[in-house]
Amino acid sequence: MGFLSLFTNLQKQSGNQSRTRALVDGDSLLDERGNGSKSRPGDQVMALKWLAELSDKEGLKISAVFAGTRLREVSEDDDYRGVDVRFSKDETERQSLLVKLVKSNGAARSVVVTADEKLRSRIVSMGADSMRPSTLKKAGEASLGRSLHNRRSGRSERSGRSDRGGRSDRGGRSERPDRPEGSGRPDRPPRSRRPRRPDKEKEPAPAAISEEDREILEFIDPL
Repeated sequence: MGFLSLFTNLQKQSGNQSRTRALVDGDSLLDERGNGSKSRPGDQVMALKWLAELSDKEGLKISAVFAGTRLREVSEDDDYRGVDVRFSKDETERQSLLVKLVKSNGAARSVVVTADEKLRSRIVSMGADSMRPSTLKKAGEASLGRSLHNRRSGRSERSGRSDRGGRSDRGGRSERPDRPEGSGRPDRPPRSRRPRRPDKEKEPAPAAISEEDREILEFIDPL
């Protein structure tokens, strides 16, 4: 079952759409190998923008947890364009924070998106549902028309690349000017004006001797 379909079913079962929430392990969303590595701040902002678009279009309640320091883009009340954002010191604290969010939101109304197998097992034992990041990415791509890591179209136009000239306009290699006549080596005439060597006169081929003449020559004594 896809993420959005599962989320819709959970909303119907809970009877309270405002309390059904997706709890996203942000570092796993950016690195599906589940090795617990911290993601870079720039990648975190990229993921939050994508999640905010998905939340706004689909009406999803989303919380995202990252390991690291608070981003300046996130407000003091842990909000980024409607997405609840939390930060932890390391991987262990990030797992504990996600578990706390499941308890506070209610396991029956929570879907945890993570690639961490240990965390998934713990979440399921609490009665919550879990989803892999790839499932969320596929659902989000189908909804938004772009993937998490995909840059928006028209980048070259926004950067002004289409208005740039060729190599010569950017200080690169320019066309060579035509050389003036006679600028080559003074001791060598231009290739096109170099005199041609006269062809050797061909010696005329000996005339063919007829059979009658050959018989006459046989009777002539050589000198």
